[in-house]
Amino acid sequence: MSEELIAYASHEGPGYQTDNATVYQILQEILGNSIHMSSIKPMQRRRDGRAAFQALNLHNMGNLKWDKVVEQAEMLVNRRIWDGKNSRYSLKNHITRHREAHNDFVRAGQHIPYTEPGEHTRVRRLLHSIQSKDAVIISAKTTMQADAAK
Repeated sequence: MSEELIAYASHEGPGYQTDNATVYQILQEILGNSIHMSSIKPMQRRRDGRAAFQALNLHNMGNLKWDKVVEQAEMLVNRRIWDGKNSRYSLKNHITRHREAHNDFVRAGQHIPYTEPGEHTRVRRLLHSIQSKDAVIISAKTTMQADAAK
């Protein structure tokens, strides 16, 4: 229904131009000096708020955004190592980040053609990323790797 209302709304005249400039100003204030400012920069001279909003939406909520989300999540699960040496980065935190990366895969798959890794791949990646010399961790890891059900 909102798309229908937008299609029927007037995109001309002094009222539209005033509102359009106000939208641009609001976007400019919200974005400040962030990296997203580059998305609306081409509309600055005309103060075209509608075009700026559409460009911002396209650059940050389009398929390109989901490709970046998948890329970052894949980098995390394939490259991030937990060795137990950093007290501020606990094993629980490491596992949580892997879980969040999987959630990113699932969300991306709802917007772009992407199939998230299966359970076996998730577990294999997590176990590979845990590289501690602690005997308890090594024992638990070995137990999991020896039993396909785990």
